[in-house]
Amino acid sequence: GNITGSDFISKSELKNINGIDAKMARFDFDIKFQVNSFEMMIAGKGSNSYFKSNSGKEFTVEMITALKNVIKGDRIIISKIKVTGSDGAQRNLSPVVITVE
Repeated sequence: GNITGSDFISKSELKNINGIDAKMARFDFDIKFQVNSFEMMIAGKGSNSYFKSNSGKEFTVEMITALKNVIKGDRIIISKIKVTGSDGAQRNLSPVVITVE
């Protein structure tokens, strides 16, 4: 599914996600964005907090392992999302906060 701003996700849904994409919400035509980099932090009820930067849109093996260990109530914060639009302009996107349910 598409997550914007803040939302909830089940642990089983996390298994099907291997990275992030950027899209224009509620827009009449499709504008393509390339994700250049992002940061991921996991915080909350689980054991240790986790933080990792990444270039590109795909989660690293380390990130995927960390996501497998989240528990209900943990928050996954995707921030410092840098993208390039089809017009060549680089943009910084707002963070996304996802709570595991």
